[in-house]
This record gives sequence, structure tokens and C-alpha cells, in this order.
Amino acid sequence: MTIKKILVPLDGNQLNQPVLDTALAGARRFQAHLEVLYVRPDPREMLPYATLGMSDTMKQTVIDAAQRSGAEIAKQVHEAFEQFCRDNKLPLIDKPPVSDKPSASWYEETGHPGEALIRRGRLSDLIFLARPGKERSAAETLETALLETGRPLVMVPPKAYKCIASRITLGWNASAEAARAISRALPCLSSAEAVTVLASRKRAAGAEELVEYLAWHDVKAVVKIFNLGSRSAGETLLEESRKLKADLLVIGGYSHTRARELLFGGVTSHLLEAADIPVFMTH
Repeated sequence: MTIKKILVPLDGNQLNQPVLDTALAGARRFQAHLEVLYVRPDPREMLPYATLGMSDTMKQTVIDAAQRSGAEIAKQVHEAFEQFCRDNKLPLIDKPPVSDKPSASWYEETGHPGEALIRRGRLSDLIFLARPGKERSAAETLETALLETGRPLVMVPPKAYKCIASRITLGWNASAEAARAISRALPCLSSAEAVTVLASRKRAAGAEELVEYLAWHDVKAVVKIFNLGSRSAGETLLEESRKLKADLLVIGGYSHTRARELLFGGVTSHLLEAADIPVFMTH
């Protein structure tokens, strides 16, 4: 698989600059197309309780005002996105290009953001989203992308990365989830300058075999074994990645019975709040 279409769903009524800048770095590395998804909430779905007791005429007046406000906000965000493209000399197109050069497009609709994310995400190669931290709505957006689109995603920290996937670390624990994530990350690994397999001493089985597997894909990797000690696996993966100056950490993700008990156990719960480098994950 090659990465040719990157999706950036907007969460809220403004551009998330770190996510957009990092996604642009990805588009440049992979010579890919960048699609920004903006969904305007439908006032008819959002205002039923707020308009209880109103006449039909008054309800329509409220809905019309909300639609005008939504359209004005969407216009402002769209103009900011177009300025971003001009500043970065990123051509705006509305259909697949002939040449393999980075490009961008704006996709806007009215409705439910989660439904649009699932539909557009399934037709993308990679999704870039903000690290949620402790923000519930952002975490739910990430969960939707991870569990419902069938596509890998990159979780971006609050700080923008102007270069991504040049120095990659792989979180390895000999699980099917980790193997799947690494397989899906091969387009990133194939162009990386340095790839390091990170594994705790207790869960390092297959690490050397993984290096051999990657060699079949022309990816040169090395193994670094660490001792957890009193640290959590998530803390250690981030610390080791920082030491290696990694600009992408690849991990596997999975879901438990509850949506909030998400992803790679405690490893990913820590990364969701504390990751300061982009994190590639897949379900």
C-alpha cells in the first residue's frame, strides 16, 4: 500500500494548526493529497430541546439563524485553510492529479461529524488527528477514527512537526496488534532514515525476527531492548523515542469492552495524554 490520500477532520470551528502542519509534512514526505474535512452541525438535530414550547415559526427562525451563523463560521475556516495552502504553496484541486506532487482539497458537509469521519476516513490511506489529552470529545473522535474506519491514524501532539517519519520507533510486544500496526506502517518505514524496534526485556520475543521481516521489505532496522523497572511501558516508549530523536512512534491498538478502556492497555492510555511525538496506530 502507498499513502496517497491523507484525511484531516477538523474538530471544532477552527483549524488545528499543529495537526495541519504535521499532516502537511506527511503529505510532502509521501507526495500525497491532503483532504480537510469540515462538518457543520445540523441545527435541526441540535436544537429540538432548546425550541420546546416555541411555535413552528419561532423554531424556524432559530434554525435559520443557526444556519446563517454556521455558514459564516464555515466560510471563515475555509478562508483560513485557503490561506494556509497559499502560504505553503499547496495547490488546491478537486480531482486526482496527474503528477505525484502534494496537493490539498476542502470537503464540507452538514450533518453528524462522526458519520462523516467514518465515511471519508474509509476512503483515505491515513488520518491525522490531535492528541486528545483529557478532552472527552477529542478522545471520542480518535476512537471513532481508529475503531470504525479500518484505517491507520497519526495522533499529533500539541507541537507541530515539520518533518515526520524520518526517524521511526516501533513499539514491539510480540502481539498481533503490534504486528498489524507495523505492517500497515510499511509505507512510512520504507522511506525512513532510521528505524528502531523498541521492546521490553520481558516481551522481546520475535524482535530479531521482526528485523529480518522488515529487511525483506528493504527496511533496515535495529533492536533496542529496555528494562521497565518502575516505569510504565508508555512512559518508557516515549522516553526511548525521545533519546533516538524519533518523529514517529508506531504502536498497535485494540479495544476492550468499554470504549474508554481503549488501545494497547495502559500503554496507549498514557500516550493519549502525554505523547509529545506523533504516534501511528491502527486497530
